[in-house]
Amino acid sequence: MTEVGRAKPDTTRASSRVAWVDVARIFAAFTIVVHHVLGGLFARDLLPEWLGSANESWDVNLRGAVPVFAFMSGVFALRTVRAPFGRFLDRLGRRVLWPLVVWSLISVTLSVVAGDRTQWELGFGDLLTLPWQPVLQLWYLHVLIVYLLVLWIVSRLRFGSVVLVVLAAASVVALAVGLDEGTYLPWRLASMAPYFVAGALLGEPLLHRVAELDVRIALGAATVASVVAVSLVVGLEDFVDDVWSAPLGLVPIVVVVMAARLAVAGGLGVDRLVWLGQRSLTIYVGHVIPAAAVRAGLLEVGIETWQIHLVLGVAAGLVVPIVLEQLSVRLRVPLFQLPNDRLRAAPGG
Repeated sequence: MTEVGRAKPDTTRASSRVAWVDVARIFAAFTIVVHHVLGGLFARDLLPEWLGSANESWDVNLRGAVPVFAFMSGVFALRTVRAPFGRFLDRLGRRVLWPLVVWSLISVTLSVVAGDRTQWELGFGDLLTLPWQPVLQLWYLHVLIVYLLVLWIVSRLRFGSVVLVVLAAASVVALAVGLDEGTYLPWRLASMAPYFVAGALLGEPLLHRVAELDVRIALGAATVASVVAVSLVVGLEDFVDDVWSAPLGLVPIVVVVMAARLAVAGGLGVDRLVWLGQRSLTIYVGHVIPAAAVRAGLLEVGIETWQIHLVLGVAAGLVVPIVLEQLSVRLRVPLFQLPNDRLRAAPGG
């Protein structure tokens, strides 16, 4: 999850014991794209009230599917932070900081050029505040950098696991005592920290336990969690506050992880899902702009049917980032990841 874009497709993991991880990633990415497309349509008054409200409730009550990203990032984070600090910083800069900066610049520039055809209201001055006020969906890359830096330090402490638990608990307490969106970056850091820490603490043993989980248990867990999720999305008139959203954010994690286990057990199209899942963060980084472009284009020609907007917007949000990634690799234009020249120069690299 800390890699944004990869040079070569690799479907060999589909036959491994952890193929479900990449399948879970693409499921999470799909739900995030759907959520953002619906949110854009709702902002333009193109959605039925019930659907727009349900989409907002999904985000506020269950945190959308971003907890799944944070959880998966934590699962693999210990592998990343085991590296010496210099190599760790190199990977972090090339794979996370680089796309954060590049896509912030792209987003701001397009917002200025497009004007009121987007609802972003970004200006070049926003580039100056990136260290504490990331733009659009790119906030996740920002918090991921902070999490990984903290984890690199904590993982070298004698009681590192205890420190992680304390940090996660402190995040929940901060939300309980009033930390809210007004603080933005601290709020984002606190809201996703419990899921990242949970993934880091469960770590590699979880990979194999889920892969070996009985399909009937997975089906039952997915069903129960889905019912809970739907009831929380459509059954609550008032949104729950942040402190309750922390444990409720585990619900989409269970849904996505169990659905991934079932998909792998079914075996249909797993290689393709794994390949897509390896590009889930590429999709996350690059989906907002093409989805917004589709919406603007359809409105320009007078098409306001929300179903058409939804299908085409989601398709663009999934496909365009992958196409751009493949083109960027072929043309050696680093849109999603800064290449490692040392590896490129190495024999067979």
